[in-house]
Amino acid sequence: EFIAVGMGVPLSLVQATAGQLGNNQQLRSEFELLYNTEIFEIQQAVLTKIVKPYLDTVADQENKPWLKEVELGFKNIIPVSYKGDLDINKVLTVNDGRDLLGYEAIEDEAAEAMIEEGMQQNSGAFKRFINWIKRSK
Repeated sequence: EFIAVGMGVPLSLVQATAGQLGNNQQLRSEFELLYNTEIFEIQQAVLTKIVKPYLDTVADQENKPWLKEVELGFKNIIPVSYKGDLDINKVLTVNDGRDLLGYEAIEDEAAEAMIEEGMQQNSGAFKRFINWIKRSK
């Protein structure tokens, strides 16, 4: 913890206290804050003070002037993905879900609907059926 605090790293990114770690959105926000305030500056310093002078020296020594034109950068990789925020029932069709589970596709128009849409239709039909039974008594 002391190292993280000394380096400006938010504790929520390094502490693994059960129930207090936060959700994906919080972790992404913390990482973005850390990246914009600490990591980006370090990356730029490495590029401008180490990598670029090295490439310039090599370009002069090896007679390769094109090395002076090379532009390098770091790729920002977010450690927490957005996949956990997706409701798969809203983005997969019934046949997509069946395929992921290892079942064969169904030849039906309803199978091309989103899973949640199909569930809503089925639950609505089931509720109507229950209401019909209650009225019939």
